[in-house]
Amino acid sequence: MNISDYAESLIFRIHLSPGNHLVAKILARVSNVTPRQLHELGVVSFIYAGLF
Repeated sequence: MNISDYAESLIFRIHLSPGNHLVAKILARVSNVTPRQLHELGVVSFIYAGLF
C-alpha cells in the first residue's frame, strides 16, 4: 500500500468527503510525495522530537 492509498482509506474511515476542496488538495499533495521526501520528513521529525 502506498501513501496515497493509505491517505484515501483514512479519509473514508473518518467519513470525509473526497470531493471536498481541502480534502482534494491534501490528497493531491500527498500523492506527489517521494520516498526521499518521506525519509527527510522522518529525520526532521525525529530530531524535533529529540529537542523536546
